[in-house]
Amino acid sequence: MPSLDLTNSATLDAFYTRMKKFRAAARASPIEQGHSFTLKLTYQASNAPNGHRRRHINPDLQALVSKSSRWYLQHALQSAPGQNAQVWLATPNPDAETQSSQSAAHCIVLKIMQESFTDFPNPRWSPDDLGMYRTQEDRVSTALSAYERLSDLQGSALPYFFGLTVTTASWGEKLHILAFEYLPEPSLETVDHDRTEFVKWTDHKTYFTLAKSAVNALQAAHERNVLHTDLASRNIVIDSANQQLVIIDWERCEVDVRDRDDRAIREQRTLVGVLCRVVDGASPTGKAIGIWANGRIPGLNSYVSN
Repeated sequence: MPSLDLTNSATLDAFYTRMKKFRAAARASPIEQGHSFTLKLTYQASNAPNGHRRRHINPDLQALVSKSSRWYLQHALQSAPGQNAQVWLATPNPDAETQSSQSAAHCIVLKIMQESFTDFPNPRWSPDDLGMYRTQEDRVSTALSAYERLSDLQGSALPYFFGLTVTTASWGEKLHILAFEYLPEPSLETVDHDRTEFVKWTDHKTYFTLAKSAVNALQAAHERNVLHTDLASRNIVIDSANQQLVIIDWERCEVDVRDRDDRAIREQRTLVGVLCRVVDGASPTGKAIGIWANGRIPGLNSYVSN
């Protein structure tokens, strides 16, 4: 598909008008709880690399995510316009109670990418902002490339990716639906907001182990020319069974960038900053993470001290 030339005023006006119409139609007939999609899922098991422990998939779920199957939206995880995508918890059973651990084992996460749902460009945007806009087609294509390159990290440092389905909404807009493993445990953002409830995760030995797993995972992605570009505590989830962190939400990623080395170092520094803020960078655990990472990330010591 040719790139969308938003520097052309007629193209920009037409795109903006089309997206406004789609958004209005979507609001009149919203995607909501109980809505179902038939998904063509393509999960295939593979071996985890050394040092990474792969999460077990329920056999019934594994069968469902390896073929075409119907899924029902149960709970919105992200549904406010202006985001990268709508995110829903989905189940093959329309009457399932997803709060139970048994039902959760049969759930998946659906990212429903709908361009009119995003903060799409308008004629008031500056040329620089227009130049930075990435269309949905581009974001999906890049994400697929990244998940393929990082396939051996799925189920350990990344969530399992079960496949992409392209469909058309009732109002005529193309939807890209990406299906992922559901991780029911807390994100670092949740831990940071309630350290008392989640104190077990900030124990020195436990958190140090978790932090190292995240840095190692990100560096593995960078070795394959994949940059996450949206590292934040909300995008890092705990895998308690395997004592590791899982980096999620790679849909804003970039691959094969020209200044990869410099940007990779900056991104690794960002990750260490995120990890240290959860436990306070001046704490013994924060300092230990900084010292450990300093031997692996160029210039980290001066970055952390600032």
